[in-house]
Amino acid sequence: YPCLSVHNVALGGVDPYGPGLYEPSGVTAVTTPLVVERIAWSACSQRVDKDLVAGVNAVVFRGLPMTGPKLTNPDGPEVTAIVGELTHRVLAREPYTNEVATYVKLAKDIEATGTAEPAREWMLSVCFAVLSSTEAVFY
Repeated sequence: YPCLSVHNVALGGVDPYGPGLYEPSGVTAVTTPLVVERIAWSACSQRVDKDLVAGVNAVVFRGLPMTGPKLTNPDGPEVTAIVGELTHRVLAREPYTNEVATYVKLAKDIEATGTAEPAREWMLSVCFAVLSSTEAVFY
């Protein structure tokens, strides 16, 4: 089932047909933060997988040079462009210099762990970081 349908009540919605909730509760549910994270992770997983298959026709992670499963150059302008694309789409602003630096460092840190697919892990992580940020969730 789509996450937004399953977690509608936890996000402040109503469900008149199931449990008979005709009005929102008016308070944040204890599970709401987990639901927000689950939706962000699901969206990022789907986008990354689709963009990896799409190659040059990718929507968000377009033009990211990879050597096998690794980013060719984490310090390259393509990585900065990806961070910019995500920030524009989610936060409707330019990324701050410290954000770009943090995400570039994240790429290097992920590769240093020895994971089998460091580029994919970085794409998932940076997407999740932007989508689940306080700025994205509350503003």
